[in-house]
Amino acid sequence: MALHHHVPCLECHACRHHAYAQCPQYKRTGITAGFEPAGGGYAEYVRVLPFVLPGVVKIPARNSFAEAAMLEPVNTVLKAVRRLALLPGDTVLVAGQGPIGLMFTRLLQLEGMRVLATDLLPARLKLAKKFGAKWTRLVGSARCADSPRCRAVAAGRTPQRGVPTSLDAAVIAVPSDAAVQEALQSVRGGGQVLLFAHTKRLPPSASRLAPCAFPLDLSSVCVDEKDLLGSYSADFTLQAEVARLVFSRRLDVRPLLTHRFPLAETAAAVRLAANPRPDSLKVLVTVAAA
Repeated sequence: MALHHHVPCLECHACRHHAYAQCPQYKRTGITAGFEPAGGGYAEYVRVLPFVLPGVVKIPARNSFAEAAMLEPVNTVLKAVRRLALLPGDTVLVAGQGPIGLMFTRLLQLEGMRVLATDLLPARLKLAKKFGAKWTRLVGSARCADSPRCRAVAAGRTPQRGVPTSLDAAVIAVPSDAAVQEALQSVRGGGQVLLFAHTKRLPPSASRLAPCAFPLDLSSVCVDEKDLLGSYSADFTLQAEVARLVFSRRLDVRPLLTHRFPLAETAAAVRLAANPRPDSLKVLVTVAAA
């Protein structure tokens, strides 16, 4: 069986607005670190309390525990995709083709979108093609990532044959302010830019006193009616649909699981996840029985 890592109350003001990740119970009942109380996500055993039971799904015999472990990240991505007001045939930029960006590419392709995938690494763009990207674009070396041309390529604004120069939406799956800025310039009027990787908060003193490090032309939001959205964590109500996507392998998560570590080497696994290599995507910690 696989369980949902946070379960909202479904009754509070946030839940009535479908903002489940903002529900106070959701934040209290985590079985993973980072919430209170932390539930020991790297333990051999996790105590499943009754409030978690509505989120339990059965793992089919043909599927592995490793695939089931991917339900949570897939859920977060599907939740974000559903926040976008898209129609089949729309063109969407996915900036960054790490494991999360690749999931976006595949889920958007399954929903009928045409995806432009960008990344710094050719190997990840090759995998993005397999995950359904219609176009790919190599951003360039890390050294040129701050140049106007590199940012334009990342946002899909370079006029090259067959590659769109106008976007219906953009998903920013890397914590790059420059990518957000270029995406806002590249989406059409009425388009959307969704932030998925900007999770690091500024210190309270910095947010009050520091000059704005991200210049935003507010007329692009008002006059051009462009939406700047954010999405965080998972949606409890999507768990059954996510299970169908993963366990049917319509979204085959197995190529994303590139490294496995035994429980005793958890520290090494965390180091790799925090400092990924070109050949690393998702890093899995397993117990001996698995």
